[in-house]
Amino acid sequence: MSSNINRRDLFKFTGGAAVGLALVGAGVRSGLAAESDERPDGLISLSGNENSYGPSPAAREAINEAQGKANRYGYAQQLEFVKKIAEKEGVTPEHIVLGSGSSEVLCATGLAYCRNGSDTVAA
Repeated sequence: MSSNINRRDLFKFTGGAAVGLALVGAGVRSGLAAESDERPDGLISLSGNENSYGPSPAAREAINEAQGKANRYGYAQQLEFVKKIAEKEGVTPEHIVLGSGSSEVLCATGLAYCRNGSDTVAA
C-alpha cells in the first residue's frame, strides 16, 4: 500500500476527519445532556466510564500542584509524556497518539484506514 498522499487527498481526508470528529463530539454532548447526575448513592454509570472512588490521593495532589499552570497549554509536558509512554512500550514517540478519550482516536483511525473506496463495517 502506498503511503503517498497529495494535497487534494489530504484536504479531503482532513475535511472528512473534522466533520467526523464534530459529529462524534455532538453525539457525546447530547448523551451527556440526556444523562442525569442524580443517582442513588452507590450506583455508577458504566457507560460513562466512571470511577466510583473518585481521584486517588496522588491524583488530587497532582491536580493541586498543576493549578498554577492551568492557564497555559501543556505542550512541553505533552511531549515529555509521549516520550515516557514510548520508552515504556519500546516504540518511538511517533507511534504514540494522544486523544481526549477513545472516541477521538478511534474515529481518526477509522478515517485514516477506511478511505480510497475501501469497504467499512462498523458495529
